[in-house]
Amino acid sequence: MNILQITNYECASMSANDNTGINRVVTALNDHYVNSYHDTSFNAYFMKNPKGLSEVFTKGMQLRIPLNEEELSDFIVDNKIDRIVINVSNHEYVKEIPHINQIAHQHNAKTIYCFHFMPGYEACSYAAFSMVYFNFIHKLKFVDSLRKWLITITRPISSKLIKRIICKLYAQPLKTSDKVVVFSPGYIQQYLDIARSTQNNKFAVIHNPMPFLTYINKNELSNKEKEVLIVGRLYEPTKRISYALKVWKMIEQNPLLKDWKLTIIGEGVSDNYYKWLANKYKIENIQFVGRQDPKPYYHKASILLSISSHESWPMVIMESMPMGVIPCVFNSYSATSEIIDHNINGMIAPDNDLHAFFLLLESVMLDDKKRTQMAEAAIEKAKFSDMGIIGKQWRTLLESC
Repeated sequence: MNILQITNYECASMSANDNTGINRVVTALNDHYVNSYHDTSFNAYFMKNPKGLSEVFTKGMQLRIPLNEEELSDFIVDNKIDRIVINVSNHEYVKEIPHINQIAHQHNAKTIYCFHFMPGYEACSYAAFSMVYFNFIHKLKFVDSLRKWLITITRPISSKLIKRIICKLYAQPLKTSDKVVVFSPGYIQQYLDIARSTQNNKFAVIHNPMPFLTYINKNELSNKEKEVLIVGRLYEPTKRISYALKVWKMIEQNPLLKDWKLTIIGEGVSDNYYKWLANKYKIENIQFVGRQDPKPYYHKASILLSISSHESWPMVIMESMPMGVIPCVFNSYSATSEIIDHNINGMIAPDNDLHAFFLLLESVMLDDKKRTQMAEAAIEKAKFSDMGIIGKQWRTLLESC
């Protein structure tokens, strides 16, 4: 089978440190297709990646806005493309999906649109007034933060308005693609509601695989340290790490937890805002280590915090669980209950309930036996994201189109 993967950015090899989540998954899946099924794979992209093409792709081409239909048509014909998987997320590129589908169908190629986000994520931006104030006094993106804060405090109204605006961006790809892949069954109805459609027969549910699953030996769990991790891009409107800092302030008020520390791994535009908040809250046991390989931290840490306003299928949780790191998350997206079995291999708190989040976190931090049991269960749970399992599901979908 000849498969064309369409992405925002040109896919680079794993060795070139291609760290965008979508590209990592696309590259890993294509590696699986080539090695397991002897497929031939191609990459079409809108933006050039200076780190180069991956070895798993036979050939690539750059797409343009507006779409050069003749150029894409020739590429499909010349390379005898059978299946096209569209992975774009930028709204400018999403608008081109109906044109891509039309060209593909002219040459009997089937198309699959992989939606890599939680439907309606566009309406989920978060901003506290403290971020507006910080940006104002530091002459940063004050207007942008003010807009996000207004969206936050008017959520019921702003959410409906935004979903009306993006309706066509959801409806057109659904109408013109042969299949649409989402990561969770709960995302199907969310997508249909925004698209104002009833075409639920077009959906397939396949969650993200982990390109490299590294498991810790359960005997090593006794070496775990009293460390809590946050890993990811430091961007408040999505990651809401200000929530975690408020919770950690509560943690430090309990003298029985004074030997625990919080480590934040990552970089981003909200970095200085978080450091300012940590100083404002007088948080002591915290360290910002910047952009690092998280694997050594997973090996020794006990708990991972994920407090995002939304996620699709969070890779950081799937990376940490096989290392015996217990996830504690907010129930801000429907996939949480598929990834985590509450109080068995992780903890799920009601969204926006900081006190409930604190109590869950405190309970496992104070109980060594419970922590070990949950870490062992997390290791077992992670096995459902094995590349062999997810790759087979994708292969079945590609063949059934």
